[in-house]
Order: sequence, then C-alpha cells, then structure tokens
Amino acid sequence: LSKTAEFSIPTFYCFGFCESCNNDGSCISCGHERYVSPDGTCVISCPLGYQGKNINNDKVCKACATSECARCNSAYCLQCFPGTFLYFGVCSSCLPNCHTCKSQILCDKCFDGFFKSADGKQCISCDANCAKCLGTEMCIECNDGYSIGYNSICVACSNDCKKCNQDGECLDCFEGFFLRNGTCHARCPKNYFPSKVAQMTGSLCPPSISREIMKVGAKSTVTNVSLMVPSN
Repeated sequence: LSKTAEFSIPTFYCFGFCESCNNDGSCISCGHERYVSPDGTCVISCPLGYQGKNINNDKVCKACATSECARCNSAYCLQCFPGTFLYFGVCSSCLPNCHTCKSQILCDKCFDGFFKSADGKQCISCDANCAKCLGTEMCIECNDGYSIGYNSICVACSNDCKKCNQDGECLDCFEGFFLRNGTCHARCPKNYFPSKVAQMTGSLCPPSISREIMKVGAKSTVTNVSLMVPSN
C-alpha cells in the first residue's frame, strides 16, 4: 500500500505590533492602535502624503488625493509639500524653484541652489558649484569637492577631497579614500592603518597604535634594565 506523502506547511511569523502578515513578513493588520504603513510595517502615525483610515476594522495608511498634499483628511488637504501652497484645501504650485510661498506670484524662500530676486517674483540660480547662496558671488555653502574662496566663489578642492578649507587643505575625503596630512590617498602608507571617524565620509590614516605601544614598551624595558644595574 502506498502512503500519502505528508508535507509540512511553513509557518511565517509576524514581528513587532503586526497581528497578521504576508509570507514576506509585510503586515496586513496591526495591533495596539497602529496603522499598516505603505512599506508594510506598523506605525503610530502615517508618513507624509498619507492619512490613517479604518478599512474593514483594520487601520491602514491611505495616500492623500493628490501627490502634492503632505497631510490630509477625507475631505481636503491640510498641508502641502514644498514647492506648493495650500489654497482652500487644495495644493497649488509656487513659482519655479520656489520652496515656500503663499501665492503663485511671490516666493518666500527658494530651494537650495537658488536665491530670491529683490521683488520676490523669481528664484535665480546660484553660481556654479554653489549649494546655498544669498546672491550672485555670495555663496555660503559649496557643493562637495569645493570650498568657498576669499571672494565668496566656490573653488575646487584637490583630487578626491570632499571638503577643504580656503587654503586648500583637505578636511574630509570622498568614500574609499584616506586623509593624511591634508591630502587624500587611495590607501594608507606603510605603518598607517585606516580609522573611521564620525561625521566623516572618508577615513583617517593614523599611525599603527600597536607599533606605537611596542615602541613605548621597548623604551620602558630598556629603562627598567638600566635601573637594575648596581652602581660601584
């Protein structure tokens, strides 16, 4: 007699506040008054562009009616994304390259890389390689790989350097390069080993700690031996 093969059905575990989930672990429903977010996790409040709704007794995040709306309810928009402004529950476009405005004819603040004209009716591009500026030849922050020169114009740093000072000394290298004595290198020199530092993209090349300890230890040993020699 042939026996019917028995197969075990795999069990998928839901994590966090997820009460039921798909096979890939993404949530279908959440507990503890949380919403199912667009990425399938459980959140206390929905991300921008979504509103929390109860659908079939499940709390889910549903997209607002328009992509320009950042916060909304079932009836209308409550807050708009940058580049648009709220007008009677609807998001309308600001002037080109304008970040914040109250109407379509005047800009309050331009996006980074642009500055507002004197009459507020235009956002003008900053100088080349300038990330933030107050006007022409008035850069206050340069793009990566450049620094503000003495004339407030962005000048290029040395090769592979992400940030440098006005004198051209490198302060941080791009990812994959190593800072040593104000310049960037593809690798650390002999007896120097990479060391990652917080808030830096590249790495430093400090001397090998172990070698320095060995040197100090060797000196201490010599000193101790000399102390053990009796005087005549």
